[in-house]
Amino acid sequence: MLLGAKPVSQVYLEGHLGAFINSKLVSDEDTLAALANAEEREAEWTRKSSTIMQCKEIFQEMKEEQNCRIPTPDNCANYPVTVRIEKPNIMKEAKRKVENLYRVRSIQTAGQLHLQGEMLTLLAEEEKDISWKATIFKVPRGVMGWAVRAGTNTLATPDNLARWGRPVDPRCNMDGCSSASTLGHLLSSCAKALDRFKFRHDSVLNHLLQTIMKSKNDQMTVYADLNGWRVNGGTMPPDLVLTEQIPDLVIIDRSDTPAKVVLIELTVPWDSANSFKAAEERKTARYERLAGDLRDKGLTTFNLPLEIGCRGVINKRNHLVLETICNLVKIRGRKKLLASLGRIALLGSYRIWLARHSQKWTGGELIK
Repeated sequence: MLLGAKPVSQVYLEGHLGAFINSKLVSDEDTLAALANAEEREAEWTRKSSTIMQCKEIFQEMKEEQNCRIPTPDNCANYPVTVRIEKPNIMKEAKRKVENLYRVRSIQTAGQLHLQGEMLTLLAEEEKDISWKATIFKVPRGVMGWAVRAGTNTLATPDNLARWGRPVDPRCNMDGCSSASTLGHLLSSCAKALDRFKFRHDSVLNHLLQTIMKSKNDQMTVYADLNGWRVNGGTMPPDLVLTEQIPDLVIIDRSDTPAKVVLIELTVPWDSANSFKAAEERKTARYERLAGDLRDKGLTTFNLPLEIGCRGVINKRNHLVLETICNLVKIRGRKKLLASLGRIALLGSYRIWLARHSQKWTGGELIK
């Protein structure tokens, strides 16, 4: 469920709950009597669960919580009309109850999975963030299947194959690297695959840059650590401050007084809460002195580390970072930008996965 796909059992329970509620609201006396007999019989079951009793329990909770009005012949003047009016809201609330039930179960299960549950736990923590779930439906079908397996860390990586009893070398295939070839290692931490990671990083950065360029005002100047976008080999013009540091993206807005300077440093880390936090702290500290030097010169300065997960996840903090960038540059379509950045990171990781057995990297043009 945390990956945006309903389990079959959830669909089954939703259907039964809808039929149960409908029977309670509009059935004749004979049907209600038969349902009562089924409830009485299945209440005595001890060796297996009862869907009817589960539906009865959920329906009783709905009555007690009063998030929707449950009509009865005693609490309304015209019962048939009231049922017809209220039933859509009742069914909607019933579906929400089942979704919440399965969400809690999914979160509990993810917390018990050391290897497969790391990204699922992150998605659970970011429950209001649906951008990743939307992203996987905007990529080619083969990539969608890969994305789901990557999200649960069930791809045929050497370490997984060894764990499953296959006679393979669990170490990294890259020359000069002897680390365990986990999915995290393949997609985000192998020191011998930095050219691949740079390709993915630059693809995400380039899309953000092009989006900014389409929306910026005439008083804005933008520099990026990409070919054709540097100034004197870096991204910080010397008339502002002299530095050897090279933030990925620098936006200078001279339309206000004092001028605004936005420092953006992009990271495409492994999708986990710890990796996101570590990248944020590392990049914040790296450019804090540069940001301080700019502030000392009277410039309004924003130091904005940005993390887009290598499997396309964007957490709440980075939603806010992108919202800040959109507000400063007047970018419209923030949700579209979020989805595009996640999609590009995911496609970049997919290309890295496909090239995992090759020592040479030929990524081609940046992903758009």
